[in-house]
Amino acid sequence: MNEISNGDILRKTFDAFNTRDFESAAQWVAEDLLFVEMPTGREFHGREGLLREYAEWARAFPDGRVDIENMHEVGDWVITEFTVTGTNTGPFMGPDGEELPPSNKHVTVHSCDVVHLTNGQVDRGRSYFDLNTITNQMTD
Repeated sequence: MNEISNGDILRKTFDAFNTRDFESAAQWVAEDLLFVEMPTGREFHGREGLLREYAEWARAFPDGRVDIENMHEVGDWVITEFTVTGTNTGPFMGPDGEELPPSNKHVTVHSCDVVHLTNGQVDRGRSYFDLNTITNQMTD
């Protein structure tokens, strides 16, 4: 049997977001996951945390899509540069933790996730993106 690479696992989680099959992404996440959105400081814990994060982004951007631009595997770490695009037709969690109303504006933001995997499961990671870019595009 062919072993799946850590990069392939991350690709599957991105694909799961794009198809809104969040449960399929959860299988690749450790129960003790700690994932942090660096611009907001928000933490997501375990599989339920991943499902909550995906659901919040999908609610804010129902047509949202993630396109991988670059991926580097270094041992147990995967660094992924990607572009997120979508139209903000649902509430969005703003920079101060407040919910911003839908703007109906199209958003494009470049992002980078740095993720660690143990035994084929994501157990910690950080997401870097410019929150000001998102909120500025929503208000322009």
